[in-house]
Amino acid sequence: MKLEIKGEEVNIVFRKYPNDRLAVALEMNTGEPYAIFSVNFPDVSDSYFEGHGFFAKVYQENEMLVQPLLDTGLFVTTKVGVESGFCKYPLWKLSKAGIVALDKYGVAA
Repeated sequence: MKLEIKGEEVNIVFRKYPNDRLAVALEMNTGEPYAIFSVNFPDVSDSYFEGHGFFAKVYQENEMLVQPLLDTGLFVTTKVGVESGFCKYPLWKLSKAGIVALDKYGVAA
């Protein structure tokens, strides 16, 4: 799925972390990395992730990605999250449209 960020066209890419959890990244049309939006916390219980969930990095360079990603309709926020150091990582989940996109485009290698 394509998205425009600051005049750049990027692709939303679904991947898997080594522990099989959902990873969300953005890539340029050339395949060059643009941003990693998800964060993997291996010690957090799998019960958080039912329904295609992931922890989102929503601060610093990723702050400008939050609203454009929500505007795609692929993601929904929750009131759940984890803290690590001084940072908070909210749990985001794929919406029904996001699950359809995941099923259509699959997980990138």
